[in-house]
Amino acid sequence: MHGVRNPGASGSVPTPMTRRRPSKRIALPRQLPPEVRRALRRFAWSRGAWNGLAGLLGGCLAGGILVVIACTLDRLVDVPGTWRLPLTILAGLCAAAGTAAALWRIGRPVDYDQAAWELDRRRGDGRDHLRSAVDFAHRGVMDHVFARWSVEDAAAAWRSENATTYVRKTTALRRLFLTLAFVAAVAAVAGIPAVRGRLLWQRFLAPLGNHMRPTATWFEVQAPPAQPLHGGDDYTLRARLRGRPVRDPLPMARLIAADGSTSTRKLMPDGEGAWQLPLNDLREGLQFVLVMNRVRSARHELRVLPRPTVIAIEATYDYPRYANLKRKQ
Repeated sequence: MHGVRNPGASGSVPTPMTRRRPSKRIALPRQLPPEVRRALRRFAWSRGAWNGLAGLLGGCLAGGILVVIACTLDRLVDVPGTWRLPLTILAGLCAAAGTAAALWRIGRPVDYDQAAWELDRRRGDGRDHLRSAVDFAHRGVMDHVFARWSVEDAAAAWRSENATTYVRKTTALRRLFLTLAFVAAVAAVAGIPAVRGRLLWQRFLAPLGNHMRPTATWFEVQAPPAQPLHGGDDYTLRARLRGRPVRDPLPMARLIAADGSTSTRKLMPDGEGAWQLPLNDLREGLQFVLVMNRVRSARHELRVLPRPTVIAIEATYDYPRYANLKRKQ
């Protein structure tokens, strides 16, 4: 900003700012009246808060959309966890980016020249009283008559004005509405039992974890005992089918031995609505997974401790002294 020669005057006088967009960062001058300082501070704080909210909601909305895409893909297609892991990471990065953007917009240093320019534009002040006052105070020419007039006009204009009403909230409010509508829609769909919303969320958070398939029908498996079995013990594997009924179900158990070999055996109904598979004379631990078409349970482990086996008996005979006999084994 430069002074211009006033015809009839002997020197240059400061003039109000033009309407061009500011390009330099100016701190809040202390020479400004309290009304002007208060208006600029309130506007800058409110603008930063609303812009931060818009950034946070934008990042969360983008992350939420990625969550829905990942869960929908997981629900419809049997995708291995290693393929779903990038979507989990990407959604977390979106949420982190939104949070970082919000914190940056709220905590970054305020350019009060920019804030004054925006307030003059939104209030319709074609003479740029507020920005001129900031500029005069920044240049240290507050003792000039034109500077005093500009500062007094700005103070009078903002004495009864609420600067926060000139903050643009459209973007933040639009994103807030979209986020609320998105959350409501997702909650409504996830509440349908056949969707398996809770399981999908667990699989999304831990794509490499041990989870059952998120199908409309699923196995409710009786958990193996917490204490290991002993070698030679019997164990009956039991499970129930939950969710959507299946016509002529044929559940199978895939048994995985300690050496990695697998075998598949058929479960039989127990007459009480459940399915069972007797496992007799267990000698070593194993893992099992129940399967039926697209239905698959989580992997369960059955631990078996080896039972001690008597290989030989060794006895030692000690005779009394009067027998005059040597020790025998």
